[in-house]
Amino acid sequence: MPAVPFPAHQRFPLGLQPRHHRALLCRALVCFALGIFIAIKFFRTRPGEGVSAAFSGTFTNTVLVGLPIIQRAYGPEALPVTLSIIGLHGAILLTIGMVTMELVRRDGQSPGKTLIVAAKRVGSNPLIWGIAAGMIASFAGLTLIEPAEAFFVMMSRAVVPAALFGVGGALNEYKLSDSWKHAMVASSIKLILHPAIAYVLMIWVFHVDMAIARYGILLAAMPVGVNAYIFATYYNRSVSVATNTVLITTVASAITISGWLYLLSL
Repeated sequence: MPAVPFPAHQRFPLGLQPRHHRALLCRALVCFALGIFIAIKFFRTRPGEGVSAAFSGTFTNTVLVGLPIIQRAYGPEALPVTLSIIGLHGAILLTIGMVTMELVRRDGQSPGKTLIVAAKRVGSNPLIWGIAAGMIASFAGLTLIEPAEAFFVMMSRAVVPAALFGVGGALNEYKLSDSWKHAMVASSIKLILHPAIAYVLMIWVFHVDMAIARYGILLAAMPVGVNAYIFATYYNRSVSVATNTVLITTVASAITISGWLYLLSL
């Protein structure tokens, strides 16, 4: 799994100012907290299941869907900002999700011990390895020799279809009818609320130029990534919701992304 994020993050550039990142991170954290509240309050899930379901409505399919669409819509000049968002936010959101999960399922342990356990789990997560290694290589200006780069690119392309195969297998086990209401709510948060909040924060609050803000807004409108399914299976919490949210958002995003592309072109 470290091979999946490494190639993209190795090309990580500083394409955004800190205030731009704050706007997008605030958007993600608001939706994450809202997803937990809705899961526990209205769907009567346990706290750990609520965290996993909320994460399913937070983590974006940036590499497989976001990058190609944004590059197609706005050209290669969009890549520095887009890769900047992917580079920082993937690591931050995954870390926040894992720490939150450990805190809500600490089984009577003290907060200090729980944070130590959370730090160990974050540090042992292969996805974090790939993100961190790619960012370190980028900041250090390191480039891989051609055979090594080809290996990582080939591995990243192979792992993702394997993970999607796992999602397909999970869909066979967890029918859409099992959790469709919860998955629909998570999908609505991801496809509608995420980009709407990103628009308000970037345009009206932080006054980011539309030529830059549109990249972050459109990334926020992307469907849920397969990492949400991996997160759910890692903790064995709300796997059905995660699986169905990946399915629903991937299908529905064909319409919602088109809508956001139109709105951002006005």
